[in-house]
Amino acid sequence: MAAAGAGASAPAVVLPAAVVVHSDLPSELERFCITKAQEALTTQKVEKDQAQHIKKALEGHTGGLWHVVVGSSFGMSVSHENNSLVLFKIGRVHILVFQTFDDASLVRKEGAATHVHRKVERKTDEEDEGDS
Repeated sequence: MAAAGAGASAPAVVLPAAVVVHSDLPSELERFCITKAQEALTTQKVEKDQAQHIKKALEGHTGGLWHVVVGSSFGMSVSHENNSLVLFKIGRVHILVFQTFDDASLVRKEGAATHVHRKVERKTDEEDEGDS
């Protein structure tokens, strides 16, 4: 008799559904970000590597400079291009994705960027159970 788990493949990771907290991204790009985040959370163990996975995918897909923050507790105050920010959570992990100007010499025009200020904090287990 083989030992339990010997020769068996690891079970597929089932992630909770993504919950969008704030977004001004076009819906197709929002779905792309969520899909890449789900990939990152299942293939990468370190938050820095998860963020890099999402960033590289976005820059390859759309071009430009993208910034990604992955974690359960962080504050943010960012300026970003219009229609280029999404904040969502998958379980206890929050993912912030936004794009900035890719040319340092670009003269900003009125309305060219939006400012967002938020604080993301981990909920207690009791609060998480109340969200279900």
